[in-house]
Amino acid sequence: MGKNIVFKRPELHCITCPLRDRTKVFAQGSFKSGIAIFGEAPGFTEDKNGEPFIGIAGKYLNWGLGEAGIFRNNVILSNTILCKPPMNDIGSFEATQAKNLCRAGFLEELKYLRAHGIKVIIALGATAKDYFDINGSITEVRGSIYKTKALSVIPTWHPSYLNRNQWKKDRVSVSMKYVWVSDLKKALLFSQGRIEIPKEDFNLRPSLSDIQSLLDYKGELISVDVE
Repeated sequence: MGKNIVFKRPELHCITCPLRDRTKVFAQGSFKSGIAIFGEAPGFTEDKNGEPFIGIAGKYLNWGLGEAGIFRNNVILSNTILCKPPMNDIGSFEATQAKNLCRAGFLEELKYLRAHGIKVIIALGATAKDYFDINGSITEVRGSIYKTKALSVIPTWHPSYLNRNQWKKDRVSVSMKYVWVSDLKKALLFSQGRIEIPKEDFNLRPSLSDIQSLLDYKGELISVDVE
């Protein structure tokens, strides 16, 4: 079974969960980096061995973490639900029930992670993003830093999605994995205090003088929509 378990969620609602007889894959890893990574649910290999991210998606994640300069042994690995759904279908009735029943324990886990020094969470895929109440498609919101009630969260694509698309030869599919690595790198820099959530200052009706002042702007980042 899994090693280095850092938190076991309370099993208050497990008795009514349709996945109650499956292996529970609890959060594992180290607080050293200040980073926690959440996927959607354990897969076949994780269910069999009781460890998160040790299957095909886990191998792809290992590559991405290495490219970003993050040591896997220095992060916390977990999932939104603790048990493998039937056929790995996160949209199944059983998984939907589990997502509802697991939420209280998930929130307790977040409190524990924050109390023990976790500074940022990487949410892998749409399911994890939704669990942190972040609106918008995963492609629209990936790479942004969201300040939630619990912790700062950076959503990005799930490694299994990238793995499925890695054999495509079009430019977008090839470049996606490097964009993904940059999202992981951003989490590392944020955990080290080297970047901050940017302060937004919108001007929806700029005057001529406002536009003129932008020409003299010396800051690091500015975005203009001329439509």
